[in-house]
Amino acid sequence: MMSNHSSATEFCLLGFPGSKELHRILFATFFLFYSVTLIGNTVIIVIVCVDKRLQSPMYFFLGHLSAAEILTTSTIIPVMLQGLLLPGMQTISLAGCVAQLFLNLAVGTTEFALMGVMAVDRYVAVCNPLRYNIIMNRHTCIWVVIMLWVFGFLSEIWPVYATFQLTFCKSNVLDHFYCDRGQLLKLSCDDSLFTEFILFLMAIFIIIGSLAPVIVSYTYIISTILKIPTASGRRKAFSTCASHFTIVVLGYGTCLFLYVKPNQTQAAQYNKIVSLLVSVVTPFLNPFIFTLRNDKVKEAIGDSVKRSCQLFKSGIDVLQNLLGDQKTDNAYSEDSGKTLYLQMYWYSDSGESVFRSLSDEDGASFSFIPLVSVRMGKMMSNHSSATEFCLLGFPGSKERQHILDTFFRFYSVTLMGNTVIIVIVCVDKRLQSPMYFFLGHLSALEILFTSIIIPVMLQGLLLPGMQTISLAGCVIQLFLYLAVGTTEFALLGVMAVDRYVAVYKLLRYNIIMNSHTCIWVVIVSWVFGFLSEIWPVYATFQLTFCQSNVLDHFYCDRGQLLKLSCDDSLFTEFILFLMAIFIIIGSLAPVIVSYTYIISTVLKIHTASGRRKAFSTCASHFTFVVLGYGSCLFLYVKPNQRQAAQYNKVASLVIAVVTPFLNPFIFTLRNGKVKEALRDSVKCCCQLFKY
Repeated sequence: MMSNHSSATEFCLLGFPGSKELHRILFATFFLFYSVTLIGNTVIIVIVCVDKRLQSPMYFFLGHLSAAEILTTSTIIPVMLQGLLLPGMQTISLAGCVAQLFLNLAVGTTEFALMGVMAVDRYVAVCNPLRYNIIMNRHTCIWVVIMLWVFGFLSEIWPVYATFQLTFCKSNVLDHFYCDRGQLLKLSCDDSLFTEFILFLMAIFIIIGSLAPVIVSYTYIISTILKIPTASGRRKAFSTCASHFTIVVLGYGTCLFLYVKPNQTQAAQYNKIVSLLVSVVTPFLNPFIFTLRNDKVKEAIGDSVKRSCQLFKSGIDVLQNLLGDQKTDNAYSEDSGKTLYLQMYWYSDSGESVFRSLSDEDGASFSFIPLVSVRMGKMMSNHSSATEFCLLGFPGSKERQHILDTFFRFYSVTLMGNTVIIVIVCVDKRLQSPMYFFLGHLSALEILFTSIIIPVMLQGLLLPGMQTISLAGCVIQLFLYLAVGTTEFALLGVMAVDRYVAVYKLLRYNIIMNSHTCIWVVIVSWVFGFLSEIWPVYATFQLTFCQSNVLDHFYCDRGQLLKLSCDDSLFTEFILFLMAIFIIIGSLAPVIVSYTYIISTVLKIHTASGRRKAFSTCASHFTFVVLGYGSCLFLYVKPNQRQAAQYNKVASLVIAVVTPFLNPFIFTLRNGKVKEALRDSVKCCCQLFKY
């Protein structure tokens, strides 16, 4: 209970009462709803953007409605999931509460205004079909949507300001799963009757003001439809409005009960149920309402699925062509069927760390082998966070020299191959095009990527014992590793769009992919890659690493760092998982969409030689995409990053060593222009050496 009329600086959210088992069930249910909402509405946005059949005002507004639904759920559900995941009451700062309430109300207001505009659009389509393209032209639609978003955000500034001008001194506990305005007014010790009345009038104005065009539009629509003589004609006319009418009934029905009432301090549990309908159920149903009742959307999704299947099939064919008759010989060394297990022990007296090797066939036979005396190798105590870390690297002393030689050769070839690509792209006039400009930056990224990891790994293989790395060094290594990797994903998406323009819009290629555009796209990719990884790295190192300071890896891997934390890192892992999903899927989406259009265009070419020539321009990029995304989707996109260390090391080696090593070969052996440029460069070097 707050005393002396001091206002709360943070609030506690009670969330949902019940046992841990109930919380787990609710978490799984709401997470499923949230995932389907994100995927479904994102699919609608993507197909509206790329499918020519959906380039009309109705679907333009539908895309913005789906974006508003994503924002609505993302404002509420992640906070609610955190409360279900963590024990006890969840706290939210005053600033966080202000931001959450403002975004929830602003996006909700925009959504109501958008539904009113969509009703007017349906009225024009049914009642004035001949003038539809004139009235609902592109310029009008864009300005209407801009005004809706501006109105939605501006109209909620004063209501939120007035709410938080009150003094919350009765308590700081909100009996809700988010910062609900009704619960905030309940906690106020000021006389909030006038404020509640003004907020009630504003809610009336916004909801009824956006509902009025809906009612008027559907009155005219129904009267026009009833004049159609045939039943099939009436059915066809009303089918264009059925989806919008359904979402209007759901949206306004719940919100009229929730917000338009003089007294907002109603029963908390009943309020929670209606809030769930508004923030969870309605956005979840939106994709189904607008797809199951709409033939054009269903056709667009069906065609997208077919193109994706064709893309997958073509990708397999390309990989087979690239591999040719090459065969890979896998040699597995077996040690009489014995499996070796390694365990690390810390001795509190001397700090000496040892490995115990134990054969599963001979359980009684084991030996203790002193490894190295390390200063920080002891178990951390008193919850003091580590100031440096020890990297275990690769166990085993016999193979260290062989592993060192192998990785050094890989690293040398990677540096030389990618440097050669950068040089010939810069000096050869035949390679002065957007495709090779992006390829040069990709090669630069591959050099940076390997140079962040491999030198540290080689040092660990060269020196005896475990390798140590400072906390600052670990932060820098992890940040650069993730930032460069994110930039590389963004660049792969850009290169896919470049190939789409080259194949699908060949005559306009030089206009669209001009020098100015390419430079700015690359700058944005680099800036996005580095900015997007600041918070994930910051959140990782805000944890306390007190269990140990030994990382079972050859670099500062985030999964291993989370494993050493003595804090409850479950929510942090969940947020990092969502961010990895956003980055990888966000950069993969333009790749999928671009190759869908590319393949559809290539398949229309009549001759086999023409199809082969057209697709050969994309084969190298497609191969690299499969390698890069395939390994990274396994390594990073998973809720639990505490997987088996040895399996994690193998995947990390594929990403940090094998893929950058293969990059020069992929982009040279299948590219005639690059091979010609290399051949001419070799001739010039030979002539220079001769002179």
